[in-house]
Amino acid sequence: MKNVLENNSKGQIIAFLELGYVCLIICLILYRMTLSRLEKLFININEGDTPFTLENVKYIKEMAKLMIIALILPSGGGIIFEKILATDLDVGFELFDIVQILFLFGISYIFEYGYELQQDTKAKMYGEVSDNE
Repeated sequence: MKNVLENNSKGQIIAFLELGYVCLIICLILYRMTLSRLEKLFININEGDTPFTLENVKYIKEMAKLMIIALILPSGGGIIFEKILATDLDVGFELFDIVQILFLFGISYIFEYGYELQQDTKAKMYGEVSDNE
């Protein structure tokens, strides 16, 4: 940090800080949006007869997309700062974060498949007996 402060003007340092704060605010907004969709998903699952609805699939996919942006934004910004400042900030992508997002996409496809199965059985729930049987 001392090297960065000595080699850059006050205006450049203020610009770097402002960009960092903007990145932080955007990430907080993305996290808020993700948690809002998670809340809606849990409410739908709790109140519905089945979790396998297209609305729940939509929420899961949206959460995964928001998490991808929230993962790329700080890491990408950090890499840009490393290049501008010619210093090592030890910024990079965490493999486990990527695995979590892929897991979330996998769950969305499971929910979508469950929805399709329900449509194939004409929305008959497991163990339910129709009038014709």
